[in-house]
This record gives sequence, structure tokens and C-alpha cells, in this order.
Amino acid sequence: MNPKLKILHSAALLTPSAGMLKQMNWEQKSANQLKLDWTTAMYCPSGSNQHTISKSDQNICVFDSEINHTPQTTKINKILNWYKLRKNYYNWLKMQSCDIYLLRYYVHDIWQYQFIKNSSKPVLLVHHSFEVPELLLPNNNQAKLRGFLEKQIGKYSLQSSSGIIGVTEEIIQHELNRLNTVERHDKNSFLYPNGYHVNNNQTLYDNRNPQQINLIFIASYFDSWHGLDLLLANIKKSNLDFKLHLVGKLSEHDYKVASTDNRVIMHGLLSKEEISALSYQCDVGLGSFALYRKNMQQACTLKVREYLSLGVPVYTGHQDIFPENFPYYKNSFPEIDKICGFAIEMREEKRTIIQEAALPYLDKSQLLNQLYQNLITTYTYK
Repeated sequence: MNPKLKILHSAALLTPSAGMLKQMNWEQKSANQLKLDWTTAMYCPSGSNQHTISKSDQNICVFDSEINHTPQTTKINKILNWYKLRKNYYNWLKMQSCDIYLLRYYVHDIWQYQFIKNSSKPVLLVHHSFEVPELLLPNNNQAKLRGFLEKQIGKYSLQSSSGIIGVTEEIIQHELNRLNTVERHDKNSFLYPNGYHVNNNQTLYDNRNPQQINLIFIASYFDSWHGLDLLLANIKKSNLDFKLHLVGKLSEHDYKVASTDNRVIMHGLLSKEEISALSYQCDVGLGSFALYRKNMQQACTLKVREYLSLGVPVYTGHQDIFPENFPYYKNSFPEIDKICGFAIEMREEKRTIIQEAALPYLDKSQLLNQLYQNLITTYTYK
């Protein structure tokens, strides 16, 4: 009889992002398809979240009715709500039945450390970024304080955990390097890249314009590490004819620069259906170009997986989990001449061929099953 484990993978936030909820929802769907004893849960306040979170994503939400949190909540009440959320979340975790906890890592959280330390079951921490460099990015007093607190408090959670799960090998190594040599040697670690719940019945459309290069760049908000400023600066030097479609909110500076070039089209925030329709018109999807601003070289972003799932090749400025000879993912500099050259090179590639080639690297079910089997091997075969 094959050994089994009951897994709880959870996170807790006052206002969960749409991307995080998507990943967790896809994970639960994949677990159900694989018939795993696996629960994925987002613990968050009720109130406005119940109106802003989609109906499908609410399936994985645990709403805390004790916390009233809205965009209009005052700063003082936000702090109080944050305290209540952390306290109530760990009390809720204690009441759950499982063999292993997978907790999405939360920065400078003393209650996280206390929960791990007192847990009789293995607790693994799931990391998606370099926490301290990301906290320090705003370069203001609050950022410096949070970075300091994470350095002091975060190490205790890492030391007490049973293992580390990272979406890239670079993140795993970064977290291990926060430990001393002995702790690092004894710590279990697992790679679990972000994935995409691919609909096998989905029709892929190819609406590319043979007379016009179209590029798409998606972000909910274009942060500094997306490197949009670098791309816009390079575009200024080029006379090439193309259209760059920006989907998401821009900083004031990027908006001003983009507004001066009629080759750049700013769409703002779009629905999933609108993004798909626009992507089918595009030759190439663009990823982040300035991860070095977070001291990172590797990433495993949702937008890259969305592009490839639609059969759109990717040009970006960072490493991912794809092998170097994977033809539909190009890692290079934000130079528009090179990007347009890649777009022309990809013109003859069919959407279905691109999606099929990418599937082993982005299918959520395959990635989840691999992690589950690794957990089985580590925690049942002693």
C-alpha cells in the first residue's frame, strides 16, 4: 500500500493578491484531480474581501468574521487588524488536522516562530522571494525598520522549521544561507515552482498581425524590479515600428515617459478574458528586466506561465526553471531591437506547439505531484 500524507498549505493576509489566490486555487484544483489529501487555504478577514475576491477563489478562503478590514480602515486599526489576524490564524492552524504544515512565509512574524517551535508536526516554510532585500527596496525609514526586524526575527522561524520550500533554486539557497553551517546541513529543502492550471480543452487563437509586431507586458503594478523604465529608455533610441501593450498600473514616472511614444499603448488593468484576447494578438510576452534590484537572478512568475499557456513565447531578463535550450523562453537585455528580432523569429511557431513544449515545466498538477512525492519520500521513509 502506498504511503499517504495529509497536507495543509496555508497563508494569511489582510488583503490577498489576485495572483496569490490564483496559484492557491489552481493548487487545490490540481490536488483534487490527483486525489491527494491536500488542503490549500487563505486565511483572511471577511467584509470587503468577500466582495473583491472572485467566487471561484473564495473556495480556498477561510474568512475571519472577527476582523473588519476595508480600504477605508485607519492606520491604527490596520495595525490592530494585522495583530488579530496573525493571532487568530495560528489559533486556527492549531485546530487543523494534518500530518505536515506548509506555511507561506511571513516576514518578521514572532507568532510564526512560536507556532513552529511548539508544533508537534513538521512545519515547512514556503518562500517566494528574498525577503530582506525586497523589504529594503523602498529605501525609507519604514523599509529599514522592517528589514532590520526580519533579519532579527526571521532567522528563528527558519531555524525552527522542518524544511524550506522555494519557487527557485536561488531562493532555496538564499534562505539556507541565512542559517549557520550546521543548521543548513540538517535542513530539508524542496523546489516547488509556480505553475499554471492548464485547461486541455482550451482553444488557442492566433490573431497575430503579419504586418505589425505586437508585444505585451503585464503586471498588476509595474514595480522597479519589472524594469519597465529600462525598456522605455531603450525604446527611445529605436525607430523600429512595433506596438508595446502595457497591462497594469504604472508609476508616475513611467506613465509620463510612455505617454510620449505612440508605439506604447497603456491598457490599465484588464480582466482575464481581456488579457487572453490581447495576448492572442501578440508575438511575444515580456517578463521582468530588473530583478537585480532585489539582488535576484531567478524568478518563477505567474505572467510567464500565463503567456506560455496561451502559446505566446517569452522574452525576459531573468532565469527561470526552463533549460537553456528551451526555444520559447529568451533571457536577455531589455533591448527593443533584440526583442523585435525574437518576435520575427517566433512568427512561424504555432501556439499549440509552444504550449505543448512548455507544459512539463508549468503544469500545476505535475509540479504539485512531484512535491508531494518528495514529501512522502522524506517524511514517511525513515
